[in-house]
Amino acid sequence: QAKTKVRKQKGEYFESLDAVRTALTETRLALLRVIRKRKPKSVAELARIAKRDFKAVYRDVEALRDLGLLQVADRRQGASSPLRSTTTEIVLRIAV
Repeated sequence: QAKTKVRKQKGEYFESLDAVRTALTETRLALLRVIRKRKPKSVAELARIAKRDFKAVYRDVEALRDLGLLQVADRRQGASSPLRSTTTEIVLRIAV
């Protein structure tokens, strides 16, 4: 019997559509678009560009980073941390 290789799937898995909606809000998706287009040098710069409160943007950046949709360069404390995203699309598959 021939063995078939299973391709490893990289991704995030959610329990429900509500969980997806909670994680991927329109505001967070808008931040991803701004990051790809403007390449901000820090969360503070992203907050200024997006015209949003720093703390709220910081929370959204952390959530996007936890999902693997955003990379924050590690820098020494007090220095800016450039934000980058290579995400070009998010595919949602639902098994029925």
